[in-house]
Amino acid sequence: ADRMWGDSKFGALEDYIVNSLTDRKEAAKTKLESPLGVAERFLTNYDKASKAGASVSEDDIEAIGQITESLAIYEGTVEKELEARLNSLDDVLESVQRRAKSTVAKVLSSGYITSNIVSCLTRSKGIESELRAALDVDLSSQLSSVARGFGESLKDKENAQWLLCSALVKERLRGRNWDFELERPDVTKVIDKLEERLVAGKDSTDKAFDADAETVLLSESVTDKAFNIAAATSGVGGGGLLMLEVFNAGILDFLTFVATVVGVTFSLGFYPSLLQDDLEKELIDRSQKWKKDVREEVGEIMKEAATSSVMEMETAFKAYTDAVKAENDKWKQVASRVRESEERLAALRKRIDGL
Repeated sequence: ADRMWGDSKFGALEDYIVNSLTDRKEAAKTKLESPLGVAERFLTNYDKASKAGASVSEDDIEAIGQITESLAIYEGTVEKELEARLNSLDDVLESVQRRAKSTVAKVLSSGYITSNIVSCLTRSKGIESELRAALDVDLSSQLSSVARGFGESLKDKENAQWLLCSALVKERLRGRNWDFELERPDVTKVIDKLEERLVAGKDSTDKAFDADAETVLLSESVTDKAFNIAAATSGVGGGGLLMLEVFNAGILDFLTFVATVVGVTFSLGFYPSLLQDDLEKELIDRSQKWKKDVREEVGEIMKEAATSSVMEMETAFKAYTDAVKAENDKWKQVASRVRESEERLAALRKRIDGL
C-alpha cells in the first residue's frame, strides 16, 4: 500500500494542500476526494464495460464450443462414410472370391472331370479360361465409382455442416459489427485431388489386385489338382476293368467290382472334396491379401481427402474463432487493469479517510 501511495504522487499533493493551502484537514480531504471520485467513477464505467464485453465474448466462446462439437461430429460422419466406401470395395473383391470359389468347385466336380477327362489329363487351357472369367473385374471403374460416391457424400455433409455453423456465426457477426465475411470451403478441390490421386496410383492398385497374375497362379494349382483327380479316376477305373477281363471268375469278379466302385467313388467323391478344401483355404488366404492391399492403397488416398475436408471446414471458421479469442483476451486484460486500479484507489481512499 505504501508503495502504491508513493507511485500515485498523491502524497506530494496531500502535503502541498495540507501544508500550503490550509491547516484544516477536512478541507484537504475534500480537495483530494474530488479527483479521487472522478477516478472511481471512471473505473466504475470501465468495470461495467469490461463485464459487458466479457459477457459478449463468453457468448461467442460458447458458440465456438458448439462449432467445435459440431465439427467433431462432422469428422466422425466423414470417417464412417470413408469406412462404408472401403467396405464396398471389400464387397467387390468378396464377390470375385465367391465366383472363383464356385468355379473351383465346378471344375473339380465329378461331373466336370468325367465330362472333360481328356482335357484335364492333357492340362488344356479350359480351366484357366473358366477362372479368368471368374476373376474378371474392372477395378478401375469400381474405384472411380467409389471416389464419385465418396465425393458426393462429402459435398452433402459439407453443405449441411456449413449451413448449420455459418448461421450461428453470421448472427453474432451482425451483432458485433465485425468487418469480415466467412469464406465458404470448397470441397470440390478435395474431390478433384482425390480422383487425380486414384488415377495416378492406378499402377499400385493394379499390383494390389492383378487379375491376370491371380488367374495364372490359381489356374496352375487347380489344373494340377484336376489332373490328379482325372488320373486317379482313370487309373482306378481302368485297373478294375483290366482285372475283370483277366480274372473272369466268381468271387474275384465281385471283389474287383467292389474295389473298382469304391476306388471310383473315392477318386470322384472324397478326393475332389479334399482338394477343394485345400484350394478354398488357399483362395481365402489370397483374397484376404487382395482386400488388405487394395484397402490400404485406396484407404490412404481417401483418408487424406477426408482429413482435407475437415480441415477446410475448420479453416472456414478460423477468422471468427481468432477474432473471438482476441476480443476475449482484450476484455480479460481490461478487467485485470480495472481490478488493479481499484485496489490502488481503495488504498488512496483509506489514506485520505485517515487524514
